[in-house]
Amino acid sequence: MAKRLHLLRELVPRAARIAVLIDPADVANTETTVRDAKAAALAIGSQIQILNANTGRKIDSAFESTARDGYEALFVVASPYLAGVYGAL
Repeated sequence: MAKRLHLLRELVPRAARIAVLIDPADVANTETTVRDAKAAALAIGSQIQILNANTGRKIDSAFESTARDGYEALFVVASPYLAGVYGAL
């Protein structure tokens, strides 16, 4: 997670506020991902907001809140559900 967030900051250097989209139904990865994301954000000097989404409506809401709340980047954490949604785009 640290390497991925660091790469994101290299791609979007002004991204001081990053939203992290996770699938809370992916229990095996969610707890570890949240912990690692918070530590990685602290290490690179970014603020993160964890957004949970496991339905189309929640994904739409996550995108809306990312834009509304002024986050400069959105990091989507790999999960079977989110990969299926974004793989279809």
